[in-house]
Amino acid sequence: MRAIVASVLLVLAASVQIDAACIRNATVGPDVTEITSDNFPSNYSDYAFCRWYITGPEGMQLTLTFDQIFDVEEGATSGACPHDHVDIFDTARPGSLEEVQSLGLCRRLPNTAGPYCGKTAPQPFVATTNRAVVQFCSDYGLQGAGWKISLSYAPIVPPPAWIVPTVVLESSLAPAQLITSPNFPGNYYNNYSAVYIIRNTQRNNVVVLRATLFDLSADLDRIVVDVVANNYTRTFTSSRPLTTLELVEAEEVRVTFVADQQDTRRGFSIELSLIACGTNQFQCDTGDQCYSPSQSCDGVVQCADGSDEKWEYCAPVCGKEHFPMQQPSKIVGGTVVNKHSLPWQVATFNGRSQGCGGTIISDRWVLTAAHCFSSSSTGDGQSVRLGAHNTELTPEEDGAVQIDVIRIVCHPLYGTPVRYGFDGCLLQLKEPVPFRKNIVPACLPRQGDDVPAGTLCMTSGWGDTRITNPGPYLRQVYVPVVDREVCERTAYPGKISSEMICAGVPEGGKDSCQGDSGGPFICPIGDGRWVVAGIVSWGNNCALPGIPGVYARTGQMVNWIIDTIAAHPNP
Repeated sequence: MRAIVASVLLVLAASVQIDAACIRNATVGPDVTEITSDNFPSNYSDYAFCRWYITGPEGMQLTLTFDQIFDVEEGATSGACPHDHVDIFDTARPGSLEEVQSLGLCRRLPNTAGPYCGKTAPQPFVATTNRAVVQFCSDYGLQGAGWKISLSYAPIVPPPAWIVPTVVLESSLAPAQLITSPNFPGNYYNNYSAVYIIRNTQRNNVVVLRATLFDLSADLDRIVVDVVANNYTRTFTSSRPLTTLELVEAEEVRVTFVADQQDTRRGFSIELSLIACGTNQFQCDTGDQCYSPSQSCDGVVQCADGSDEKWEYCAPVCGKEHFPMQQPSKIVGGTVVNKHSLPWQVATFNGRSQGCGGTIISDRWVLTAAHCFSSSSTGDGQSVRLGAHNTELTPEEDGAVQIDVIRIVCHPLYGTPVRYGFDGCLLQLKEPVPFRKNIVPACLPRQGDDVPAGTLCMTSGWGDTRITNPGPYLRQVYVPVVDREVCERTAYPGKISSEMICAGVPEGGKDSCQGDSGGPFICPIGDGRWVVAGIVSWGNNCALPGIPGVYARTGQMVNWIIDTIAAHPNP
């Protein structure tokens, strides 16, 4: 029925005839000082398609100021204007007025201020010259009180000469400081440039630039960030906006803003602060220095306390993390992990495409699921990422490393005695694993080891979470082991063998899912370490009530793992 109603509305919309009177000219003077939506402050009508061409005296500069009564329907997301909206267009660019006139009513105008909707009055709009265009469009459905814009003008005054500000950052504990575009919160000036100097008195700290607003014209307007001492330069534009930028070893930073001769926008507001370490850095154990993960365990001491070369990190004990883990909470129903707290976690890649998960078990081998790979092979095109947290970043940006796979060896009994039995596979790596604070092997169980029912274990991965926009971050979930006989009888009749472990909660909501396959199912040993008791294998959908997830039981494959590693020496 809903689809039928939508079709009727579309037909109605198509039949609406736009009144030519809704193209209006407003010459600002004693008799014309404002424009409004029809019926203001009463509700405007459906299908209001109106455009005002506003002209002030020659040599003057228009200012359009919204009345505080502003009520225009917005979308489900605050600030989104898919329904009704007001737009303002500055016609300073040569040929722009003719371009607007050639466009049909309620077509999106180029380089527009807006769209504006909601219940908060927009900031005043200052045009570059004595001309501007306002457009108002509404669809069928909800209406609001509309809007009123007061029209005024003043002589065009050349923009003031820019005085270069210097911002001094002295402590990571100090509040963030702010730089804004010229004339902020009004539109920035055309044909203008501005320079900002940032001085960092704490060289070991990282300078952070975080844009709370970034709104530049799509022409040649840009921001250029230079770290003066090391020739580092980044340029940001409307198509490549600044969000957050971290600058290491930056004692002096120069930010240059350049605007061309046409189409100004709101500009930018950028917070400046210091942090002790960048998001892709490790902190020395004393907490007063930072170093790059790639500088770990390389024989060159970076930290005064020597912790970047610490034996505990460079030759780690299996199953012992060096960053605190998230505690059990409510992958599906899981939480984003504390960064680097699951240092044995692996992401597999086929070319550039992320595939399954995996677990580091030695300096050359990764354990994963056989069902992720068609068969044993040479591993052409396959690689693994170790120490990762956000797989949308490059390994270097994420403090991770990526190593090619040279051999794939899957369990010879895979698929027996039931489907997904012995679902294990080993990946041999081309290079040794560079162990460090965020890259550690998990412990292997002993052959024949099982996990008692009720044991609270953990699974992790980058797979489906069944939630909106889960993000590219590694997630974890704690789940208790379910008795194998109960699992087979109540959830998977005839499909569970002794080579499998079931885990989940009766009410559902906690589980591994598609994309987590091959990843670790780890259980506590009791001495603060974790053993890879299982491999994410299969299940009926994800996180359903009464339907546990199923994991390949590593304790049934340990002898095969040892024999396989022994049979394939490192290159």
